[in-house]
Amino acid sequence: MAHKNIKLIIGLVMIILLVYTVPAATKIYYAQEGDFIKIRAEAIDPDKDFITYNYAAPFDDEGEWQTGFDDAGEHEIAIIASDGKSEDIKTIKIIVHNTNLPPDTIENRISVKETQLVDLKSLVSDPDNDVISYTFSAPFDDQGQWQTGYDDQGVFVTTFTMYDGFIEVTKRVEIEVLHTNQPPEIIDIFSTASFITARENEPFSFYFNVRDGDNDPMTVLWKIDGQIISDELSGEYMFGYEDAGKHELTLTITDDTNTIERKWTLTVRNTNREPRLVPQDITVNEGEKVVLNLPKKDIDGDILQYTYDEPLSENGEWQLSFEDAGTYSLEITASDGDLQDKTTIDITVVDVDRAPVLTLPQKLWVDEGGELEWEIETYDPDKDDVTITVSNAPDDSVIRKNKFSWEPDYDTITRKGGFVSTILNTVRLEHFFLQKKSVPITVEVCGKDKCTTGTVDIIVYNVNRKPELTNIQPITVRETETVNLEAYAVDPDDDIMKYSYSWPLNKKSGEWETGYEDEDTYEVYVSATDGKETDTIPVTVRVARMNREPEIDVQDTVVVNEGQEFTLNAKAFDKDEESVSLSMPYLPEGASFAEGIFVWTPPYTFVKNKSDSVWNNVVSNWNYLNKKMNSEKEVVWIEFTARDTESTVVHPVKITVKNVNRKPELLDYLPATETTVHMNEKITFHAVASDVDEDTLSYSWSFSPHEPRVKETSTITRTFVTPGRKSVTVKISDGRDTVKKTWIVNVLESEYVTPANPGVGPYRTYIIEH
Repeated sequence: MAHKNIKLIIGLVMIILLVYTVPAATKIYYAQEGDFIKIRAEAIDPDKDFITYNYAAPFDDEGEWQTGFDDAGEHEIAIIASDGKSEDIKTIKIIVHNTNLPPDTIENRISVKETQLVDLKSLVSDPDNDVISYTFSAPFDDQGQWQTGYDDQGVFVTTFTMYDGFIEVTKRVEIEVLHTNQPPEIIDIFSTASFITARENEPFSFYFNVRDGDNDPMTVLWKIDGQIISDELSGEYMFGYEDAGKHELTLTITDDTNTIERKWTLTVRNTNREPRLVPQDITVNEGEKVVLNLPKKDIDGDILQYTYDEPLSENGEWQLSFEDAGTYSLEITASDGDLQDKTTIDITVVDVDRAPVLTLPQKLWVDEGGELEWEIETYDPDKDDVTITVSNAPDDSVIRKNKFSWEPDYDTITRKGGFVSTILNTVRLEHFFLQKKSVPITVEVCGKDKCTTGTVDIIVYNVNRKPELTNIQPITVRETETVNLEAYAVDPDDDIMKYSYSWPLNKKSGEWETGYEDEDTYEVYVSATDGKETDTIPVTVRVARMNREPEIDVQDTVVVNEGQEFTLNAKAFDKDEESVSLSMPYLPEGASFAEGIFVWTPPYTFVKNKSDSVWNNVVSNWNYLNKKMNSEKEVVWIEFTARDTESTVVHPVKITVKNVNRKPELLDYLPATETTVHMNEKITFHAVASDVDEDTLSYSWSFSPHEPRVKETSTITRTFVTPGRKSVTVKISDGRDTVKKTWIVNVLESEYVTPANPGVGPYRTYIIEH
């Protein structure tokens, strides 16, 4: 539809009369908070279309607004008239003045308990948050507060005034003070201190006097460390001998409603008791040690100090000899530092026959396969005959009188076998655990009645034996084949064998990957070791000649842009210095290959896989970035073939061709770049373009910013319904690049005037032309 002028007539209707300022660009109206405001708007449409109206908030769809007491301020109101295609907007300003509301009380009757604080200001609310001044009457202070007491039960009525700077208001409030129970009050007590003392085994006295303002019945509890000791006003408590230390004394008084509590830290001091000794009779043998088992502390936990008659030492000990047989009465005194006690003990020492003396070495040593000779040293202090017995001795050992002999064989120390043993032997750590073996034997020598027993360890040292390799036959292979030499050795100690090989074999594995230059006869050496001893033998290895394939030197991958010529240099050579031919079985269209040089220029139509990607559109403007980052591509593979007298080798090369877009070309257009027409006169625009990449072209026509674009046509007819200098633009795109053509059209018309419709009734009318 052609652009039209709309003349908007606005009427402002209010429940009360509105006053406005001198007419200006924006109309200003005034109102008070709480007023109801209604706007009636009228618009004149030249085409007599149906007009709809929209009002900015806080107005509703009907142009109505009931103001509240929080709406004071300036409000810019936009009013929109629309015929469905065109619209006109007018703005007015409404200034809403504040309407003062008097302060008021939120409650007129309250209840509190005796001793609670009454605050009249907390009952006042002012909708405008004005600063309020007050006048109060007794018993309230000048801040409107009254601290009630235990004797204030009753109903009270008070009046006070409030002034918010505009209105003075007098309010009446009824206050009911409810009874509050009075807690008990202690008027006398056995101790006002927080820390008190008592003594063990002495009576501890306590008491108190109390009164209750309401004469309520009361219960009393005295507790020590949480345990009840009395429910009377006074009493006594006896502490035992184990009660020394700190305790907590608690007094609790309750009248069924309130509870009061007093606490004391009570220190009970120790009362010392005399230590007590018990007489003892002790019987011991000669050669033993007398040790008195006396308590270290008395019943009070005090540390005791003892004094003894000789031959007891200051520690109460006596080491007996074999000459001390007899009966002894000795006096002992015990003291706790304050009090002491004495007693007598009887010690009977029994005569003891002595056992033979046996002197053993700490250890004996012998190698596997060696001989051990040992003479046992012993005697009897009473000169009795001595009998020698050896227990746990090896089966092949011999004892003659006091001489012991043994020849351990080579299997005395052997490997345990199993997973752990194999691992340790492989890493050559097991021999640390098999270096020696301890064989403990027990020697017993007996006299007339008593015997003496001792133990000695025979340390047997491991003796290692040399491994032996089996014979290996000569080996023959061709160049590039693998020599795999496997050796085998026998070890008499069953140790894990490790094998090593001389050059050119791998030192550990015995393998050798032969090459094309290794033709020859080699003498290599194989060694087997158990970690200590080694056996070595020679082995003959013969390597025969093997032909080598020719090789091609050329790039594996190439990335190029459409329309870009590139060259690949390929070379073929043979390490055996044989004659080599180089060829290509097929070539891409337009490519050439001669004397090892491949030349090709991919055509601009080579890449078929295209997309309308913003990123590809950006990078396609630079050759380097296009090759690196453009995702539109085609891949072609070419092959180079090299041949010698025996072998053929093919080397593939991957060529990636990146799309290069060429911009569309504008071939023709009509009418002329600048032209003149009249309103309502048809005019046809036409543009012709081509794309050398054969891409599909799209057309987009634009006439003004607020009109939608017209697409998918190269020809369009337009009728201008408003005068002025117009611009028409067509953009032609292949999906990536765009060409543009712009026409300037001068549209002529005669002047058109719309008369104003004067206001009626209470409306204020003005005309807006667009």
